[in-house]
Amino acid sequence: MTIRFNDRLLAFVQISRIPNDIYIGFAVLIGMILALNSIPPPELATLGFLSGFFISASVMVSNDIFDLEIDKINNPARPLPRGALSIRAAWILVFVYMVAGVFTALSLGFLNFVIAVLFWILGLSYNKYLKKTGLLGNMAVSSSVAIPFIYGSIGAIGYTTNLSFIFALLAFLANTGREIIKGVIDLEGDRIYNVKTLAVRYGEYKASLVASLFIITSVILSPLPLMDYGVNSYIYIPLVLVTDIIFIYSIYSSLKLAKSRQINKLHKVKKLLFIGMGVGLLAFTLGALFV
Repeated sequence: MTIRFNDRLLAFVQISRIPNDIYIGFAVLIGMILALNSIPPPELATLGFLSGFFISASVMVSNDIFDLEIDKINNPARPLPRGALSIRAAWILVFVYMVAGVFTALSLGFLNFVIAVLFWILGLSYNKYLKKTGLLGNMAVSSSVAIPFIYGSIGAIGYTTNLSFIFALLAFLANTGREIIKGVIDLEGDRIYNVKTLAVRYGEYKASLVASLFIITSVILSPLPLMDYGVNSYIYIPLVLVTDIIFIYSIYSSLKLAKSRQINKLHKVKKLLFIGMGVGLLAFTLGALFV
Protein backbone atom coordinates (compact mmCIF):
# COMPACT_ATOMS: atom_id res chain seq x y z
CA MET A 1 0.00 0.00 0.00
CA THR A 2 2.79 2.41 0.96
CA ILE A 3 4.76 1.45 -2.13
CA ARG A 4 1.71 2.09 -4.35
CA PHE A 5 1.11 5.50 -2.70
CA ASN A 6 4.77 6.45 -3.13
CA ASP A 7 4.64 5.43 -6.79
CA ARG A 8 1.52 7.57 -7.35
CA LEU A 9 3.16 10.52 -5.61
CA LEU A 10 6.27 10.10 -7.76
CA ALA A 11 4.07 9.84 -10.85
CA PHE A 12 2.27 13.07 -9.87
CA VAL A 13 5.62 14.90 -9.55
CA GLN A 14 6.94 13.40 -12.80
CA ILE A 15 3.89 14.09 -14.96
CA SER A 16 3.63 17.66 -13.61
CA ARG A 17 7.36 18.18 -14.27
CA ILE A 18 7.69 20.19 -11.08
CA PRO A 19 11.25 21.49 -11.76
CA ASN A 20 10.08 22.97 -15.09
CA ASP A 21 7.04 24.55 -13.40
CA ILE A 22 9.22 26.05 -10.69
CA TYR A 23 11.48 27.43 -13.42
CA ILE A 24 8.49 29.15 -15.09
CA GLY A 25 7.24 30.48 -11.74
CA PHE A 26 10.65 31.95 -10.95
CA ALA A 27 10.86 33.36 -14.48
CA VAL A 28 7.70 35.37 -13.74
CA LEU A 29 9.27 36.60 -10.49
CA ILE A 30 12.41 37.59 -12.37
CA GLY A 31 10.29 39.51 -14.87
CA MET A 32 8.89 41.42 -11.90
CA ILE A 33 12.36 42.03 -10.46
CA LEU A 34 13.67 43.27 -13.82
CA ALA A 35 10.76 45.73 -13.99
CA LEU A 36 10.98 46.94 -10.39
CA ASN A 37 14.76 46.64 -9.77
CA SER A 38 13.73 45.22 -6.41
CA ILE A 39 11.98 42.21 -4.93
CA PRO A 40 8.20 42.48 -5.47
CA PRO A 41 5.80 42.63 -2.48
CA PRO A 42 5.01 39.14 -1.09
CA GLU A 43 1.40 39.01 -2.33
CA LEU A 44 2.37 40.09 -5.86
CA ALA A 45 5.31 37.68 -5.91
CA THR A 46 3.12 34.78 -4.74
CA LEU A 47 0.44 35.43 -7.36
CA GLY A 48 3.03 35.78 -10.09
CA PHE A 49 4.88 32.60 -9.15
CA LEU A 50 1.73 30.49 -8.74
CA SER A 51 0.11 31.64 -11.96
CA GLY A 52 3.22 30.69 -13.95
CA PHE A 53 3.64 27.43 -12.03
CA PHE A 54 0.04 26.24 -12.50
CA ILE A 55 -0.29 27.13 -16.19
CA SER A 56 3.02 25.39 -16.86
CA ALA A 57 1.97 22.30 -14.88
CA SER A 58 -1.31 22.05 -16.79
CA VAL A 59 0.47 22.15 -20.14
CA MET A 60 3.12 19.66 -18.96
CA VAL A 61 0.51 17.09 -17.93
CA SER A 62 -1.35 17.47 -21.23
CA ASN A 63 1.95 16.88 -23.04
CA ASP A 64 2.22 13.43 -21.49
CA ILE A 65 -1.39 12.65 -22.45
CA PHE A 66 -0.91 13.55 -26.12
CA ASP A 67 2.54 11.91 -26.24
CA LEU A 68 1.45 8.61 -24.71
CA GLU A 69 2.05 6.46 -27.80
CA ILE A 70 5.40 8.10 -28.56
CA ASP A 71 6.48 7.80 -24.92
CA LYS A 72 5.82 4.07 -25.03
CA ILE A 73 8.88 4.00 -27.31
CA ASN A 74 10.95 7.02 -26.24
CA ASN A 75 10.15 7.19 -22.52
CA PRO A 76 8.42 4.02 -21.28
CA ALA A 77 9.23 4.91 -17.65
CA ARG A 78 6.95 7.99 -17.80
CA PRO A 79 3.88 7.74 -15.48
CA LEU A 80 1.24 7.06 -18.18
CA PRO A 81 3.12 4.40 -20.20
CA ARG A 82 4.04 2.49 -17.05
CA GLY A 83 0.46 2.70 -15.72
CA ALA A 84 1.16 4.72 -12.58
CA LEU A 85 -1.62 7.19 -13.49
CA SER A 86 -4.74 6.83 -15.62
CA ILE A 87 -5.61 9.10 -18.56
CA ARG A 88 -8.69 10.27 -16.64
CA ALA A 89 -6.61 11.28 -13.60
CA ALA A 90 -4.19 13.13 -15.89
CA TRP A 91 -7.02 15.12 -17.54
CA ILE A 92 -8.38 16.07 -14.12
CA LEU A 93 -4.92 17.39 -13.24
CA VAL A 94 -4.81 19.40 -16.48
CA PHE A 95 -8.02 21.27 -15.67
CA VAL A 96 -7.35 21.70 -11.95
CA TYR A 97 -3.99 23.28 -12.74
CA MET A 98 -5.52 25.41 -15.50
CA VAL A 99 -8.26 26.82 -13.24
CA ALA A 100 -5.73 27.61 -10.51
CA GLY A 101 -3.40 29.29 -13.02
CA VAL A 102 -6.09 31.39 -14.69
CA PHE A 103 -7.56 32.49 -11.34
CA THR A 104 -4.19 33.67 -10.01
CA ALA A 105 -3.42 35.37 -13.35
CA LEU A 106 -6.70 37.31 -13.15
CA SER A 107 -5.70 38.46 -9.68
CA LEU A 108 -2.66 40.14 -11.28
CA GLY A 109 -4.70 41.98 -13.89
CA PHE A 110 -6.79 41.51 -17.03
CA LEU A 111 -3.81 41.60 -19.43
CA ASN A 112 -2.06 38.89 -17.41
CA PHE A 113 -5.28 36.86 -17.55
CA VAL A 114 -5.38 37.18 -21.36
CA ILE A 115 -1.70 36.19 -21.71
CA ALA A 116 -2.18 33.19 -19.39
CA VAL A 117 -5.21 31.91 -21.35
CA LEU A 118 -3.53 32.46 -24.73
CA PHE A 119 -0.36 30.65 -23.72
CA TRP A 120 -2.32 27.81 -22.12
CA ILE A 121 -4.10 27.38 -25.46
CA LEU A 122 -0.76 27.62 -27.28
CA GLY A 123 0.66 24.93 -24.99
CA LEU A 124 -2.18 22.53 -25.68
CA SER A 125 -2.03 23.35 -29.40
CA TYR A 126 1.66 22.48 -29.38
CA ASN A 127 1.05 19.20 -27.58
CA LYS A 128 -1.75 18.20 -29.97
CA TYR A 129 -0.67 19.68 -33.31
CA LEU A 130 2.40 21.92 -33.44
CA LYS A 131 4.91 19.41 -32.12
CA LYS A 132 4.65 17.49 -35.38
CA THR A 133 5.70 20.59 -37.36
CA GLY A 134 9.28 20.54 -36.07
CA LEU A 135 10.91 23.97 -35.90
CA LEU A 136 7.59 25.83 -35.62
CA GLY A 137 6.74 23.64 -32.64
CA ASN A 138 10.18 24.28 -31.10
CA MET A 139 9.54 28.01 -31.37
CA ALA A 140 6.09 27.66 -29.80
CA VAL A 141 7.66 25.99 -26.77
CA SER A 142 10.36 28.64 -26.56
CA SER A 143 7.76 31.41 -26.73
CA SER A 144 6.15 29.85 -23.67
CA VAL A 145 9.53 29.83 -21.91
CA ALA A 146 10.24 33.46 -22.87
CA ILE A 147 6.83 35.03 -22.16
CA PRO A 148 7.03 34.71 -18.32
CA PHE A 149 9.61 37.52 -18.16
CA ILE A 150 7.33 39.86 -20.11
CA TYR A 151 4.30 38.55 -18.20
CA GLY A 152 6.01 39.25 -14.87
CA SER A 153 6.95 42.77 -15.94
CA ILE A 154 3.34 43.49 -16.94
CA GLY A 155 2.08 42.04 -13.65
CA ALA A 156 4.43 44.31 -11.70
CA ILE A 157 4.17 47.66 -13.52
CA GLY A 158 1.58 47.23 -16.28
CA TYR A 159 4.01 47.10 -19.23
CA THR A 160 7.21 45.36 -20.31
CA THR A 161 10.66 46.92 -19.89
CA ASN A 162 13.59 46.77 -22.30
CA LEU A 163 15.48 44.52 -19.89
CA SER A 164 12.57 42.06 -19.59
CA PHE A 165 12.24 41.96 -23.37
CA ILE A 166 15.98 41.32 -23.87
CA PHE A 167 15.99 38.45 -21.41
CA ALA A 168 12.85 37.00 -23.02
CA LEU A 169 14.67 37.10 -26.38
CA LEU A 170 17.78 35.37 -24.98
CA ALA A 171 15.63 32.71 -23.30
CA PHE A 172 13.75 32.16 -26.56
CA LEU A 173 16.96 31.63 -28.55
CA ALA A 174 18.66 29.34 -26.03
CA ASN A 175 15.57 27.24 -25.43
CA THR A 176 14.88 26.83 -29.16
CA GLY A 177 18.34 25.31 -29.46
CA ARG A 178 17.59 23.04 -26.52
CA GLU A 179 14.27 21.94 -28.04
CA ILE A 180 15.96 21.03 -31.33
CA ILE A 181 18.47 18.90 -29.42
CA LYS A 182 15.59 17.19 -27.62
CA GLY A 183 14.26 16.36 -31.08
CA VAL A 184 17.58 14.69 -31.90
CA ILE A 185 17.32 12.63 -28.70
CA ASP A 186 13.76 11.54 -29.57
CA LEU A 187 14.59 10.78 -33.20
CA GLU A 188 13.56 7.10 -33.14
CA GLY A 189 10.07 7.60 -31.77
CA ASP A 190 9.47 10.82 -33.73
CA ARG A 191 10.36 9.07 -37.01
CA ILE A 192 7.87 6.29 -36.34
CA TYR A 193 5.06 8.74 -35.56
CA ASN A 194 5.94 11.13 -38.40
CA VAL A 195 6.91 14.07 -36.18
CA LYS A 196 8.64 16.46 -38.59
CA THR A 197 11.54 17.55 -36.37
CA LEU A 198 14.72 18.88 -37.94
CA ALA A 199 16.44 15.65 -36.90
CA VAL A 200 13.85 13.54 -38.73
CA ARG A 201 14.01 15.74 -41.84
CA TYR A 202 17.72 16.44 -42.10
CA GLY A 203 19.52 14.07 -39.73
CA GLU A 204 21.15 14.39 -36.32
CA TYR A 205 24.16 16.50 -37.28
CA LYS A 206 22.34 19.14 -39.34
CA ALA A 207 19.69 19.48 -36.64
CA SER A 208 22.40 19.94 -34.01
CA LEU A 209 24.04 22.54 -36.23
CA VAL A 210 20.80 24.58 -36.39
CA ALA A 211 20.44 24.21 -32.60
CA SER A 212 23.97 25.55 -32.21
CA LEU A 213 23.14 28.62 -34.32
CA PHE A 214 20.27 29.54 -32.00
CA ILE A 215 22.37 29.01 -28.88
CA ILE A 216 25.42 30.90 -30.17
CA THR A 217 23.15 33.83 -31.12
CA SER A 218 22.04 34.04 -27.49
CA VAL A 219 25.71 34.06 -26.47
CA ILE A 220 26.51 36.87 -28.93
CA LEU A 221 23.57 38.95 -27.65
CA SER A 222 24.26 38.33 -23.95
CA PRO A 223 26.13 41.68 -23.49
CA LEU A 224 22.98 43.64 -24.52
CA PRO A 225 21.81 44.27 -20.91
CA LEU A 226 25.03 46.21 -20.29
CA MET A 227 23.84 48.93 -22.68
CA ASP A 228 22.39 51.06 -19.88
CA TYR A 229 19.35 48.88 -19.23
CA GLY A 230 19.81 48.75 -15.48
CA VAL A 231 22.06 45.84 -14.50
CA ASN A 232 25.07 45.74 -12.22
CA SER A 233 27.92 44.84 -14.59
CA TYR A 234 30.18 43.59 -11.77
CA ILE A 235 27.60 40.95 -10.93
CA TYR A 236 26.14 40.32 -14.36
CA ILE A 237 29.37 39.88 -16.34
CA PRO A 238 30.98 36.99 -14.38
CA LEU A 239 27.70 35.09 -14.10
CA VAL A 240 26.73 35.52 -17.75
CA LEU A 241 30.26 34.43 -18.73
CA VAL A 242 29.61 31.15 -16.90
CA THR A 243 26.36 30.79 -18.85
CA ASP A 244 28.12 31.52 -22.14
CA ILE A 245 30.89 29.01 -21.39
CA ILE A 246 28.29 26.33 -20.58
CA PHE A 247 26.43 27.11 -23.81
CA ILE A 248 29.58 27.03 -25.95
CA TYR A 249 30.67 23.73 -24.42
CA SER A 250 27.15 22.35 -25.00
CA ILE A 251 27.36 23.37 -28.67
CA TYR A 252 30.71 21.62 -29.04
CA SER A 253 29.45 18.48 -27.28
CA SER A 254 26.18 18.28 -29.22
CA LEU A 255 27.91 18.59 -32.59
CA LYS A 256 30.55 16.03 -31.65
CA LEU A 257 28.00 13.52 -30.32
CA ALA A 258 25.60 14.03 -33.25
CA LYS A 259 28.40 13.54 -35.78
CA SER A 260 29.45 10.29 -34.12
CA ARG A 261 25.76 9.34 -33.62
CA GLN A 262 26.13 8.90 -29.85
CA ILE A 263 22.58 10.16 -29.42
CA ASN A 264 22.08 8.55 -26.00
CA LYS A 265 24.74 10.89 -24.55
CA LEU A 266 22.87 14.02 -25.68
CA HIS A 267 20.71 13.77 -22.54
CA LYS A 268 23.67 15.24 -20.66
CA VAL A 269 23.85 18.16 -23.09
CA LYS A 270 20.14 18.85 -22.61
CA LYS A 271 20.63 18.93 -18.83
CA LEU A 272 23.73 21.10 -19.18
CA LEU A 273 21.80 23.65 -21.23
CA PHE A 274 19.10 23.73 -18.54
CA ILE A 275 21.80 24.47 -15.94
CA GLY A 276 23.23 27.20 -18.16
CA MET A 277 19.81 28.81 -18.47
CA GLY A 278 19.50 28.68 -14.69
CA VAL A 279 22.80 30.51 -14.26
CA GLY A 280 21.56 33.05 -16.81
CA LEU A 281 18.46 33.59 -14.67
CA LEU A 282 20.71 34.23 -11.70
CA ALA A 283 22.81 36.70 -13.70
CA PHE A 284 19.80 38.80 -14.68
CA THR A 285 18.19 38.60 -11.26
CA LEU A 286 21.21 39.62 -9.18
CA GLY A 287 22.31 42.12 -11.81
CA ALA A 288 18.92 43.86 -11.65
CA LEU A 289 18.64 43.70 -7.84
CA PHE A 290 22.02 45.26 -7.06
CA VAL A 291 22.05 48.17 -9.47
